[in-house]
Amino acid sequence: MWACAKKKTHILSLVLCAAIIGSAVTFAIPAGAEEPTVGVSGVIPDDTDDGLPDTFTLEDNIEIDGENVEVTLEISFPQLPKIHDNSEEDIQYLNDGKATILRYDNGEISFIGGKFTDYKVTNYEEATDALQAVNTLLNGDDICVMAVRADEAPNGDVYYTFAQLTDNEAHPGVPCAVVPNAFIKVGVDKDGNTISLTSSLDPTMQNKDGYVDQDSPEMTAVLKDTLTTAQQYAEEHGGKVVDTGDEILVDFRLNISNAVCVIYYIEPVTEDSDIVGYTELFVNIADNQVFDHVAVSEIDTQTWENNDNDVYFDVETEDMEFTDALGNKVTLPVAKNENGYYFISPERKMVVVDSFTTFNTADTNFILDPVEFATAEDAPKRLVTVFSNMIKVYDFYADNGIRSLDGRGMPLLIGYGYYNGVDRDPEGRDMNNCGYTSVVNGFGCFMFTDSYDLSNCLDITAHEYTHGIRVCTNCHGPYYNNTGAVEESIADILGNLIELQLDPTSDTEKWYIAEASGDPMRSLADPHMFAQPEYIGDINFVMNTRYQTGTSQCDDNGGVHVNNSILPYVVYQMYENGLSYEQLYDIFRYSLDAYVPMCEYKEVAEITKFAMSRLDISEEQIVKADELFDNSNLYGDTKSWDNYEKPEGMVSIEVKLENAPTDCQWSCGILKKIQGSKRVVFATSDKNEVAKYYSEPIEDEDCTLTIFMMKSDGGVYTSTINVGPITSDLSLSKDYNDLEFERLY
Repeated sequence: MWACAKKKTHILSLVLCAAIIGSAVTFAIPAGAEEPTVGVSGVIPDDTDDGLPDTFTLEDNIEIDGENVEVTLEISFPQLPKIHDNSEEDIQYLNDGKATILRYDNGEISFIGGKFTDYKVTNYEEATDALQAVNTLLNGDDICVMAVRADEAPNGDVYYTFAQLTDNEAHPGVPCAVVPNAFIKVGVDKDGNTISLTSSLDPTMQNKDGYVDQDSPEMTAVLKDTLTTAQQYAEEHGGKVVDTGDEILVDFRLNISNAVCVIYYIEPVTEDSDIVGYTELFVNIADNQVFDHVAVSEIDTQTWENNDNDVYFDVETEDMEFTDALGNKVTLPVAKNENGYYFISPERKMVVVDSFTTFNTADTNFILDPVEFATAEDAPKRLVTVFSNMIKVYDFYADNGIRSLDGRGMPLLIGYGYYNGVDRDPEGRDMNNCGYTSVVNGFGCFMFTDSYDLSNCLDITAHEYTHGIRVCTNCHGPYYNNTGAVEESIADILGNLIELQLDPTSDTEKWYIAEASGDPMRSLADPHMFAQPEYIGDINFVMNTRYQTGTSQCDDNGGVHVNNSILPYVVYQMYENGLSYEQLYDIFRYSLDAYVPMCEYKEVAEITKFAMSRLDISEEQIVKADELFDNSNLYGDTKSWDNYEKPEGMVSIEVKLENAPTDCQWSCGILKKIQGSKRVVFATSDKNEVAKYYSEPIEDEDCTLTIFMMKSDGGVYTSTINVGPITSDLSLSKDYNDLEFERLY
């Protein structure tokens, strides 16, 4: 059965005489409400099937102007619709046959577009109750869920997010861990009517023996262990666990990385304590280890993200004029310390730091090391551009209802210099890359190259920022195959649409990604220009890898940076069909609230059409979009070439690798000229010992194929095969033992 998820302030006795009432109440709850009690005499009939009376009558004598008057008061109760456990037929009936119901390949429900119950939903508890209406459809018996967040879309729709919990061997029956990528989102309109449901729940992670009661000895023991861990941590760092006389303040919720944690509040007690003010200490229930610690300005367990604004951002700032890397004059906020000026925005809780010194630490206790400069002229121009672009993207999303990555003002560290765990190269350069990295100590962390012009690109900044939003709002999926390609697609789509609205100099014809660097890497309008596919089964398409733990060096995780052109190309065509930048942004901004981690191409297609309907986009445009989705084969097979014909005028490249070690994985890459330079394009992932790929003919005399092999020692090795021009179908069979491999890393 479903479990309720309630957000409360919780108290744990010092002697643990009462167990915590957590945000996830892990026992089954019935649908409906409790019967009310009445403190005066009266008749309360209970002749309905929802547990509530229709009406009741109160009779009493009251004194009016010295006289006793007999008063009869009849009170009518509004009836709540009964929550039925609905079938697909029931849901279609509720929607006049127009509901959309999608399923994953394993048969589980992925998306319901339409009303799935008449029950009104205006809060977490009612959203939990409403899940009873799809209990059978979602195989919900013995599934435990926990409320995570509620998000309001710009049109007033609200999405309630729940995470699926499970137990482990250390804590049988105690819901102590989040099932990876298992979430459910309930969509309702501003009047509380259900409008959609998106699910990536995993029914195989049910606890058949049921879950322990919140007051059980098992739960009490778990909480006692976490308290001991918190007390030990506090003592080691010169602090103590906060108590209020005879009680310890404690909360129970997911942290931003989706670990089920008991949260204790600690404070410093010694002068040399490394605890800054009050600190939330997250103790992971699954392994009883400290997961994270976040400075907070006050103890307030009602606040979702109560990060400390004073400790890091209580500084005097001034506005200073700079020239960025593109020659634009920009005015940005700065603060001053003993070493010079540095970029910081207390209003946004955003500060620029040196990646190499801030993130180069053995644990999560990093030291914020701002990038300083003596005057505006001394500030590195790329640094100016990075901070300016981050402010633009932050404000754009905030104006559209998403304040920072988590929607609740999470502070941000902007790392300058792309630090990947190793030193800079011999010429002093860092990696030519930008990225959202993680959440550490309550900060959302980014890194931007300080050596290359990729950092100049507003669309790249918006792309990485969008990754951060998806991670922090529970819709970032596994980073391989279709879900990985969808992740990159959504980041490209929103990143480019934001740039198109904010930067009048951005490319409006090819919809390039990273054109401000002087070396664009993708074109949303012309994927073939960068050896990417326009549709599933097209030339350059990468079929799904059977490996789910590969490295990007081996197969680009199943083509996540190759296949990510398909959805953006559809969006470009939607623009060509008459939708504006603003409308397209609104559609995909709305969709962020509805996605769950396992959404693939077909779910994105249906959620896009659903978002269009919720935003009052014309039916004509929805029909056009549906045709584009069909033409792109978004509902097609991504595991085999069997259902796809070779495009006219193209060639098929097929490589068979015999006698490859069974404990290794491999893929085939091809070196191709793209925009004047040569790059390796991952042609395909290993599939039953055969790698296959459709390509345009290659006239290059020096054309080579590369086998990428990830061996059991964890190293990635390569072997190059010279093939020369490929102007007709190529079929090669190679014996692993005949190839010479060199270690790539």
